[in-house]
Amino acid sequence: KTYQDYGQWDKFVAKDLDKMIEEFDESDRQEQEEKHRAKLAEERKKIEEKEQEIMRAREESDRIKDEGNKLLMAGDYESAITKYTRRLERNPKKAISFAN
Repeated sequence: KTYQDYGQWDKFVAKDLDKMIEEFDESDRQEQEEKHRAKLAEERKKIEEKEQEIMRAREESDRIKDEGNKLLMAGDYESAITKYTRRLERNPKKAISFAN
């Protein structure tokens, strides 16, 4: 190798290598950001599904309560108690369930 070859290498290292490293870092950053966005989207989807599940459970609980109320109004106390009990079993933490 000649001195001139080493000089060209030094120029490459000083100029092109830094540019290549910056490009690699930017590419890596973009890739990490895409992975992060995908994971966030997945988590949002799970949260939305859970929220929908909770809403369905609430609606079902309210439907059971309404059925119990209708039975109570009709004088069918045993069936009304069964409905209220079923509602309590489905949603024991909801304080309003104990009001019926």
